[in-house]
Amino acid sequence: MMGMFDHQRTGRIDVHQFAQLFAFINQWTEAFKRADADHSGSITVSEMMPVLQQQGYNVSPGTVQLMVQKYGQPEGGAYPLPGATASLGLDGFILVNVQLRRLTDTFRQKDVQQKGQITVSYEEFVTMVVNTV
Repeated sequence: MMGMFDHQRTGRIDVHQFAQLFAFINQWTEAFKRADADHSGSITVSEMMPVLQQQGYNVSPGTVQLMVQKYGQPEGGAYPLPGATASLGLDGFILVNVQLRRLTDTFRQKDVQQKGQITVSYEEFVTMVVNTV
């Protein structure tokens, strides 16, 4: 996350940039608390769906499940088995939101007609992914 605020790409942030990072984390912490409807300390797919919808993202439950499994922790803390339920801690919650934002920004750069679809070559696709992830 520091890289988001390291505008000069030096690997360091100054006091002002740190204050921005701290405020960013606090905002997401509050959003996490609001989304955690059952106060379990983690966010399930059903709790994550409204968060993404409120931000204007139109993603399917299957896609949200994929993100939760990738950035979350499995129930019980064991390595996730296929079909196992996963949930997001605060760190995973922030990562999902940051990644989705970065992916969306990258997509929108190519979606100049704002149709929600793009056509890219394989090379462009790889470049987009590498620059985003």
